[in-house]
Amino acid sequence: MKKSLFWRLGGGLLLLSAGWLPAQDTLDIGVRSSIELPTWKRPKPGTMPAADAQEGRLFILAPPERIHSLEKLVRPVNTEPLVEELWRQLVAHGFQPAAPGQTPDIVVTLHYGRGYLRNPYIDSYASAVDESTSTPTVMITVPTIDVKKIGMEEKIQRAQYEKLLLAVTAWKYVKPEAGRKQKPVRLWRTTILVDDPDHRDLNELAARMLNAGAGYFNSDVDKEAEIHEPMREGRVEMGEPVEVKRHENSTK
Repeated sequence: MKKSLFWRLGGGLLLLSAGWLPAQDTLDIGVRSSIELPTWKRPKPGTMPAADAQEGRLFILAPPERIHSLEKLVRPVNTEPLVEELWRQLVAHGFQPAAPGQTPDIVVTLHYGRGYLRNPYIDSYASAVDESTSTPTVMITVPTIDVKKIGMEEKIQRAQYEKLLLAVTAWKYVKPEAGRKQKPVRLWRTTILVDDPDHRDLNELAARMLNAGAGYFNSDVDKEAEIHEPMREGRVEMGEPVEVKRHENSTK
């Protein structure tokens, strides 16, 4: 819902339509992360499997891709600083770029944009977006919801909202062979998200999102991790000013 501000100006009123007024003093970042391993091999949430701690660390980056959605982003994303920050975060967390001529262990892809994700707090969901391709899928099932924990209802509701997101995925590097198609093997994925894609610029938030989520690369997270960062500055988005004439009382 849009809010309006009124100021008295001369003989009339100045109406400013505000598309959004800040209601939070923190930036709430969600992180979802999973490792593609058999159940019996999965590590505890938030930890890295010991056997793979030093494996799968040599990487190359694929060009970033925008997630296709019906609604546009607030501004087109400049992908150059986005890739640079992802590179920096990977190195800071123990991954190493493959040198020229060196065979990498993994290919890291980055998808960015906005979209609806499946709700991690609902076992079965009616409609969701596949986090790998953002292709809508429909399932006719009855949701089973865990509402026992304090604040769970709010988490369930917020998880239903459209998100501004970054999806970082590691794929097993397979040496190309002439005349043979290789099936991609996903090793892990970390999805970093914030609310309100209608009024938030991914260019301004991407570095903070990657910084918050990079610690979860190559790890398993139960449902969703939450990171709360103080907002750096408030803002108000306003539309065009419209002068509203004052109606004088005709009877004196």
